[in-house]
Amino acid sequence: MTELPAARRRPASARAVALECLLAVEGKGSYLNQALSQTLRAYALERRDRDLATELCYGVERRRLTLDWAVDLYLARGRRLSLPVRTLLRLGAYQLLFLDRVPPYAAVDETVALTRRKAGEGAAKLVNAVLRRLAADRTDLPWPDEATDTVRALSVRYSHPQWLVERWLSRFGYDEAVALMTANNGEAPLGIRVNRLRSTPPAVQALLASAGVTAEPSELCDDFLLVQGGSDPGQLPGFRDGLFTPQDVASGLVAKAVAPVPGAHVVDACAGAGTKSCHLAELMAGEGQVTACDLYDHKLRLVALAAQRLGIDTIRTVLCDARRLSEGVGEVDAVLVDAPCTGLGTIRRRPDLRWRRQPEDIHELSRLQKEILAGAALAVRPGGVLVYSTCTTEPEENEQVVSWFLHEWPSFRLEELRHYWPERAALAQVVPGVAHFWPHKHGTDGFFVARMRRV
Repeated sequence: MTELPAARRRPASARAVALECLLAVEGKGSYLNQALSQTLRAYALERRDRDLATELCYGVERRRLTLDWAVDLYLARGRRLSLPVRTLLRLGAYQLLFLDRVPPYAAVDETVALTRRKAGEGAAKLVNAVLRRLAADRTDLPWPDEATDTVRALSVRYSHPQWLVERWLSRFGYDEAVALMTANNGEAPLGIRVNRLRSTPPAVQALLASAGVTAEPSELCDDFLLVQGGSDPGQLPGFRDGLFTPQDVASGLVAKAVAPVPGAHVVDACAGAGTKSCHLAELMAGEGQVTACDLYDHKLRLVALAAQRLGIDTIRTVLCDARRLSEGVGEVDAVLVDAPCTGLGTIRRRPDLRWRRQPEDIHELSRLQKEILAGAALAVRPGGVLVYSTCTTEPEENEQVVSWFLHEWPSFRLEELRHYWPERAALAQVVPGVAHFWPHKHGTDGFFVARMRRV
């Protein structure tokens, strides 16, 4: 998504900003977090309106399937709508069904007025008619019957694609599948990882408290605080000074599973923006070397920027394909493979992801993950450590990849995680060396971690 030109920087309503963002997501394929960030930067909104625009964008993407079902109850069968009108109806329906603080009359009137400005009088009349009927019926909608078609009913009720509902029902059973989908439709907590090279969790907690921001220590990882109130992490005191990094707590446990020692040479094989690379360097107390590798130069530039902000000078970046990792880094003490994956464990944080993924993505990425692990294995010295992690929920990308790897590479053995994690986190270990974290069980993103040693 390209940044909006300065000429368009003008006051706007929260609903108009949300509309523009949502049209960029569905019409142009933009990612929700990036589209929202750029759209908010383009307009002058007060804090209250920024919060409302954010709630509308994330809420509509979370509940898109439910909203379309509700709207379609009041449209002629087969009626086709333009994307702007469909999006406007979703905005109005979300306020009526899920946003208690907006009175129904305001949700209808404001949406109709915005439709009139954006799509004309004819569209405004349609939106008015649909939303007024939905407002009248909103507490008594004819939800699909679970007894007749459980998958479709849960898909509509919890706004997840049917293929994913079917997978989770088969694996988890009804109650746990519903609990996971319910968690996915909640707000993701803001975790921040304190940079122990520059501060401590109590000191950062006190700094935030002085600015009126409440943060509590995480029970799962002692480097983390959980910030209350939906704050923008980039605007919190201490961020620009490199005192912390926004990160999900389960993601933070990945570097802990590597357990790098000061003076070691550790490789982050799929570094991305460098969040875990920097955590590894922090755990090594600024001694030794972290080599951050990625296929894309622009991501390695992000690694360098993150390290600079955090005051870390022990990270070097290498442009390379993780499938041929040893060619770029040689033989090292530890390798972290935070593998490319479907990301289905992050649906709560990235609600548009549920509409982007298809079943075939799981199998395609599983093949890539195996190739990357095989390449990473060649870079681990005898006695060294290999940690594999994903932020997905699916066994084809997790347990099955690790099982394949251990069969193909018998020189590697799974190793206990409980020695490297706090007791509460270690309870997530399902077998020695393998752990799962879940939104509905741990309050984190869905994560998978496996620790292996080359013998």
